[in-house]
Amino acid sequence: MDRLRGRFPPSPHPAPAPPVPALTPARPLNVLLVGFDSTSKNGFIRSMPETFRSLQEDLGAVVMDGYNILGDGTPATLFPLLTGRTELENPDRRTSVSVKESVDDLPFIFKRVRSHGYRTVYFEDHPNIGTFNFRFTGFRRQPADHYLRHFFKLANEFNKKDWYCIGDTPSFLLMLEKTEEFMKLDGPKFAFTFIADITHDRTMLSVADSDTAAWLRRLRDGGHLEDTLVVVHADHGPRYVKQRSTLIGKLEERLPFLSIILPERFKRSHPDALLNLRGNKRTLTTPHDLYHTYLEIMGLREYQNSYRVPGSSFQRGMSLVGPIPKNRTCADAGVEAHWCACVKWTRVAEQDPLYRRSAEALVQYINTLTEEMRSNCAIRTLSHISYVQQQAPSKQLLTFRQSIDYDGFVPDFTAYTGEKKQTFSVKIAVGPGHGVYEATMTYSLTEDAFQLDHRTISRSNAFIIEVNENDDEDEDDDDDEQVQTESEHESDMEIDL
Repeated sequence: MDRLRGRFPPSPHPAPAPPVPALTPARPLNVLLVGFDSTSKNGFIRSMPETFRSLQEDLGAVVMDGYNILGDGTPATLFPLLTGRTELENPDRRTSVSVKESVDDLPFIFKRVRSHGYRTVYFEDHPNIGTFNFRFTGFRRQPADHYLRHFFKLANEFNKKDWYCIGDTPSFLLMLEKTEEFMKLDGPKFAFTFIADITHDRTMLSVADSDTAAWLRRLRDGGHLEDTLVVVHADHGPRYVKQRSTLIGKLEERLPFLSIILPERFKRSHPDALLNLRGNKRTLTTPHDLYHTYLEIMGLREYQNSYRVPGSSFQRGMSLVGPIPKNRTCADAGVEAHWCACVKWTRVAEQDPLYRRSAEALVQYINTLTEEMRSNCAIRTLSHISYVQQQAPSKQLLTFRQSIDYDGFVPDFTAYTGEKKQTFSVKIAVGPGHGVYEATMTYSLTEDAFQLDHRTISRSNAFIIEVNENDDEDEDDDDDEQVQTESEHESDMEIDL
């Protein structure tokens, strides 16, 4: 590979290195974002078990469950993430329009932070489909101090790069190693490394698992977590797989992976930051929020975008180290309905056959769990149904097939995603013992049966020691009255992811 490097000319427009600031206690914090193309949260967990475990157990990362895409394809994520604006809010730099100016004048974070003394990195390993080159005019001058596009282009031209490697080194590993070298330089640093070679067209993410986990541990062992925000993320889930036509596939496309490791120094100076981040774990979040987050950690709030969607009570982008409202909607966050992964719980009518069947299935399952202790545990019987609700994805999500225009803005709503499984939430009261239980269960349409798991069942009242039959009857009446009151106040609602 060294021989290969020697054949490559330097960048035609090298960016001068910024001055290195003096070492002071107030030195700005570093930011390191490492992204994987086409990787859902669940897909990352399936394909990168060692890395996922290391992120949570070794590095203290918070994995965001409600991280939602903003549109179709990589630019819909990277424009907000790197400029604070959507593609449509930036000047039009598509190759399909008459204006052929480069994207140099867009407010990319690289040049903004360089004016504050930061060294910068922008690495992508797939120049043929580079985010701002594939259907955009690209950069006339390299956007960051360190930029690998020229390297990978010449590697292709010299036939020294096959689909996944340069020489005997996987492209993803070369990118990680170069990023690691960069993080050892002096001065504040901002790095954005985006890996597409092994994930864009093929689901080969698993080959990077052990190397990525080891790389992250080296960052920790090298002391980088003291003053560096580390973000491992994805732009969107898989888009070119058969599963995309299913409900699960559509949800995975809309819910990419995002994990965040806060700098130790920032956690010490902002004691509530980690608590807030964990509190936002299951809340709807977007790339706009990630942009606001790293700017806040860098102390550069002046570049945050204060835009509010008309009619919304909240800013569109909000820092993840501050509290994000639990009642935030996709409309508040700037997510169109057909890209929104949030679901509604709709009440199942009492006349619906599944209303009572779901409750009875829960009672039967509870009795199955206590079968081996029948000498000590009475058989439970259904005494009251507080509610039965069904999870309902939006019509736009279910009927979205694909974007029909080249730029990914015009949706095709001609698909029908037939659901083979439905999710129900049930709350019941049983006797004897006055137990109140809540459960989430799955109904299989093909098997016409409910499927339960003990991990999704919870008892929501305390155990009561029975004294006599009269007490039992009195308490039973009180319990029914209490449950009925709860039922009267339950209503259809949206949930946080």
